[in-house]
Amino acid sequence: MSWPGEEWKVGLPAPALRAIAQVEQRLERLQKERQQKQVQLDTLEAMMHKQRQKVNNSHRGLDYNSQHALGSTCAPERELYQSLLDFCHKYQTLSIQIKSDP
Repeated sequence: MSWPGEEWKVGLPAPALRAIAQVEQRLERLQKERQQKQVQLDTLEAMMHKQRQKVNNSHRGLDYNSQHALGSTCAPERELYQSLLDFCHKYQTLSIQIKSDP
């Protein structure tokens, strides 16, 4: 991290300068981790959106009776639904992690 004008560090004892450098390095690492998590979150959101579209498209045009009559033949839709639930869970977990990061 680069402060505008690092003159405030001039004259500080060596242990203080080392501690400041460590804090700055940790901050940079945490910022990078947060960016990576945000990319993961964005990717999961996009995948979740695609899965929702697939589920919606597969159910479009089917009325209640035809859905009920399909019974066990709806395995692919169930798999898509489970996949969507898994993505939602991952999204929520990453979202919580990102919000809790400093």
